[in-house]
Amino acid sequence: MKKRGAGMKNNFNRIGISDQLDIPRIKHLMKLGIFASIIALSADIVLGYGAASSAVSGIPTTLARYLHVSDGRLIWSAVLGMIGIPLAALCWFAVYRLIAPQSEKYAHAYRVGIFGCLIFGGCGVHIPCCAAVYFMKKMYELDPDTAFDELLKFILYFLIPAAILFLIFYVVLITVHIKAFAKGFTPLPKRAWIFNPLFGLLAAVILKLPNVPLTNALAAGWINLGNLWMFGGLLIMLNRNEKRI
Repeated sequence: MKKRGAGMKNNFNRIGISDQLDIPRIKHLMKLGIFASIIALSADIVLGYGAASSAVSGIPTTLARYLHVSDGRLIWSAVLGMIGIPLAALCWFAVYRLIAPQSEKYAHAYRVGIFGCLIFGGCGVHIPCCAAVYFMKKMYELDPDTAFDELLKFILYFLIPAAILFLIFYVVLITVHIKAFAKGFTPLPKRAWIFNPLFGLLAAVILKLPNVPLTNALAAGWINLGNLWMFGGLLIMLNRNEKRI
């Protein structure tokens, strides 16, 4: 049996994706990613719609608006997030396909980020957020004085662990994305690095300033705003550069 030498290419972990660029499939994944991101953003809007208020005692102003979220909205947010978030994460393989032919190292690291976000994003973070809102509402009805303290325990036990893991993988994903594009490890111009999901965080900071229901709702969906920016921008750049690739 031959041992794998230093000069031999490592093909044992390709997950069925060819080294050859498949531009039509990449564009299809990006279009699907836009659709999935809209579904996931809808989940965030349904949950996050409302203005911060200091009229509620015992609950921080930024959380008080969630007391007015109906159970129906919570269910819709959970269902939409459960569908849209994993589907959008799978569509990140469009970016993986752009990186894989030119850098196996960066492609593998990017794939680690995808799998981590896929595992912990929807059912690990979004649905527990919906559950935390439901828990806070019911606790506030029973005892307004202890509702916030009990909510903190719920978040600490059931939300924070998955959120930390999600953010670790998300940072990996963003870091690899920016470096791969900026170093020219994709067929697109290096300036395409600007179309990365981190844009959503900047958008959220700006959107939260007015403190009105719609902008707060959009800010809650900062990850999916970033996805829309990424998928839309890269799709435009692919269309413009397809003949030269």
